[in-house]
Amino acid sequence: MRDNYLVFGSPLIEQDEIDEVVKTLQSGWIGTGPKVAQFEEDFKNYVGVKYAIAVASCTAGLHLSVVALGIKEGMR
Repeated sequence: MRDNYLVFGSPLIEQDEIDEVVKTLQSGWIGTGPKVAQFEEDFKNYVGVKYAIAVASCTAGLHLSVVALGIKEGMR
């Protein structure tokens, strides 16, 4: 048994990231808003697609994928 925690990946959180979080919290836009719209725009340009939609979680993204593909219960 290990005596210390094995780190698989450690995020690099510096002052710039902290400042952005604080600005976002102070803006009042916690969910959708200008930063989300900018992220969607930047992401779609980065991957070279026409549309990009941000969702709150991987589960939400997978759910939307299933709905978009028309997958129904019992399908194989």
